[in-house]
Amino acid sequence: LHAAVAGTYALPAAIYLGVLVALFVLTYFVVGRTFRQVQKANENLSVAYFTLENATDGIVWIDPSGTIIEANRMAAAIGGYQPGELHGRHAGELIPALNRDDYARLWQAVVEGKRETPMERSLRRADGSMVPIESTAKYIKTGEYEFACNFIRDITRRKQRDDELRAAKEAAEDATKAKSSFLAMMSHEIRTPMNGVIGMANILLDTPMTTEQREYVDAIRASGEGLLAIINDILDFSKIEAGRMDLDHRPIDLRREIGRAHV
Repeated sequence: LHAAVAGTYALPAAIYLGVLVALFVLTYFVVGRTFRQVQKANENLSVAYFTLENATDGIVWIDPSGTIIEANRMAAAIGGYQPGELHGRHAGELIPALNRDDYARLWQAVVEGKRETPMERSLRRADGSMVPIESTAKYIKTGEYEFACNFIRDITRRKQRDDELRAAKEAAEDATKAKSSFLAMMSHEIRTPMNGVIGMANILLDTPMTTEQREYVDAIRASGEGLLAIINDILDFSKIEAGRMDLDHRPIDLRREIGRAHV
C-alpha cells in the first residue's frame, strides 16, 4: 500500500520537474536571443551615432513645428554653437528669411518630396554674422512621429572662388575690350596716312614719267592697297571683339564671292 501511494505521488512530481526544466531552457534561449538582439541593436545605434557625429555635412532633425530635435557636431560648428546648443531652437532663429508661415509652406514641400534639390540660404551664426549654406531636406516618418532631416553645408569657400572667378573673367573681358579699342584706334590712325600714300601714288601716275618710274609707282600703290586691306581686316576684327561691328546692307554676287573665297 505504501509503495502504491508513493508511486501515485511520484508521477506528478516528475511531470512538474520536467515542466520546470522545459520552462528554464525556453527562458534561457528566449532571454539569450533577446539579449543578442538588444546587443546588436546597440551596436547598430553606436555605429549610426558615430556616423552622425563625424559626418562632414551638418545634419539637423526638425519637427513639423520647426523645432530642432537633434543636430550633429558639424551643424553646431557651422553655426558657431557648442554641441547641444541647437536643441530646442526654432529654425527661424537660424534662417532669418524663414518665418513661421514660410516654414509651414516649406514643411509641406518637404513632405511632398519637393525639397530634395539643394537650396542656398544664409544662416545666422551664434555671433550674429551670416554664413552662406546649401541645404537639402528629406521627409522621414516613424510611427506617429515625423521629421525633416536637413543636410547643410558651408559654401563660404565656394562663394569666394565663384567671386574670384567672376572677377578674373570680368578683368579678362575688360583687357580684351581695351586691346580691341587700342587696335581699332591704331588701325584708324595708320589707315589715314596710308590712304594719303595711295592717293598721291594715283596722282603721280597721271603725270609724265618713264616706264621704269611708272613701275615703281605702281608697286608703291599696290603695296599700299595690300597694306590697307590688312589694316581694314584688323579694324573689322577689332570692331567685332568690341561689339561695334556695323553691317553694310547691300546686294552681293554670292556666286562670285564664293568663288573668290575658294581661290
